[in-house]
Amino acid sequence: MAPPDFVAAFAAIPFGTHRARFRDTDWLISKTTLAGGRAEKLLARELGGNGYVSLNLYHLEAGPLLKPCEMPQSAAIEFVEDLQIG
Repeated sequence: MAPPDFVAAFAAIPFGTHRARFRDTDWLISKTTLAGGRAEKLLARELGGNGYVSLNLYHLEAGPLLKPCEMPQSAAIEFVEDLQIG
């Protein structure tokens, strides 16, 4: 399951494509819905660098389930919780 602080930070990210900052780097992020709103996807690419983040958040009856793609769950949580939009 996904921690409550992560879920709140993820919910605060607007849908669509936006510029953002993670620590001292600029990123282009895109948040979309899947499966009729039962899942959400976040893709992020570091501008001028090699950073890449991809994760899915599934809204299950048992609670939200975080599934990062090819990265540790802790890194995905840290990215979302430290991300600054705008």
